[in-house]
Formats: sequence, C-alpha cells, structure tokens
Amino acid sequence: MNAVILLALLLATAAPLERDPAYRAAEAAYNAFEFEEARLTFEKLAARRGLGDAERARLQVWIGMCHAEEGALDAAAGDFEEAALIDPDVEALPFMSPKARRMLDEARKRALARRPQARPDPLPDPEPEPTPTPPPTPPGPGLSPLVLGGAAALGVGSVAVVSATLAGVAAQGAAADAVSADDAATATARHQAAQQLALGANVGFVAAGIATVAGAGLLIAGLAGGD
Repeated sequence: MNAVILLALLLATAAPLERDPAYRAAEAAYNAFEFEEARLTFEKLAARRGLGDAERARLQVWIGMCHAEEGALDAAAGDFEEAALIDPDVEALPFMSPKARRMLDEARKRALARRPQARPDPLPDPEPEPTPTPPPTPPGPGLSPLVLGGAAALGVGSVAVVSATLAGVAAQGAAADAVSADDAATATARHQAAQQLALGANVGFVAAGIATVAGAGLLIAGLAGGD
C-alpha cells in the first residue's frame, strides 16, 4: 500500500502542472477572486522538490499575480523579478493585462542586471621584452705616430743631456789632472783627453737640444691632430 502511495506521489510531482490537482485548485481559487487562498497554494507548489526551473518560474508569476490582485504591487514586482532570475525566458500568463506584462518585462531587465556576468578569460601575461644589448664600445683612438715619435725624441734628448753632463764632468777632471801632472808628457796626454771629453760633452748637449726641440714639436703636432 505504501509503495502505491509513493508511486502516486511521484507521478503527481512528475506530471505537468496543469494536470496537478493542487495547481488546478489554486487556479480555480484565483478565477473565483480568492487570491489569498490561490497564492498560498501556489507557494506550496513552488516549494516542492523536483520542479524544473520553468515550472518554478511560472508558479512565481502566479504568486506575483495574486499579490497584484491583492494590491501588493511591490511584492508582485519582486515575485516577477524572482521568476526572471529562476528562468530568464519565463513567459507571461495568457490572461495577464498589459500593465502586468510591462511589470514582468521590467522585472526581466532588473533580473538581467542582477545576474552574474561571465568573466572574460584573463589575457595571458605579455612576454617580457628582451633587454637590449648595448652596442660594444668602440676602441679609443690609438696614440698618434707623431706623439710616439715626439716622446721617443724627448727620451733621446734626455739621455744625451745626461751623457753630455757626465762627459763634461770627466773633462773637467782630466783638465785638473793635466795641471797637476809632474812631467810634460803626462800633462799633455791628460790635456788631450780633457779636450776630447769636452768636445764629446758639447756634441752631446747639441744633440740633446736638437732631440728636445724635435720631440717637443712632434708631440705638440700629434696632440693637436688627435683633438
């Protein structure tokens, strides 16, 4: 017996709303202007489990119509919006007035604004731009041959000055030895040696002067050309 009752309940809940006795009773109460009784019955039907979204949305429209007939227009607008949230394609009932249809249309718009929008897929992170490699630093200009030649000439001049100075000192020493020599032959030899050393010193100073002047000239020309 229990199995038969359970099967009957399942068939009743699975059957279309129009064939449900409770639905037909609520519809009859509405047509008889018993709006509160009809609304309470529609609310009980909407609370059933196993109803699809389209059926629950349609019952919610019925509840809204009952509220509208009772003068609770704000509640009716909320019922219509709830119906549109359940099923965006919910349709108006055939007997609804133009005003009630406008209320349902406005409720659809409000429900559409409340419905969560699908988030776009996040854009992939842009690939980092490669760090530009700085161009290689060109090698600095080498020393000018004039600068190198001038430096070398100044070096030669410095060596010549040192050599000439040493020769001059030696010449002075030889001359002093010649004066202090005991015999004439020794004095003559030392005097000749002093003269040769003095000559070498003079030549060295002349060469040093020439090398110094030439080196300075080359150095100045090379530096001026490099700038």
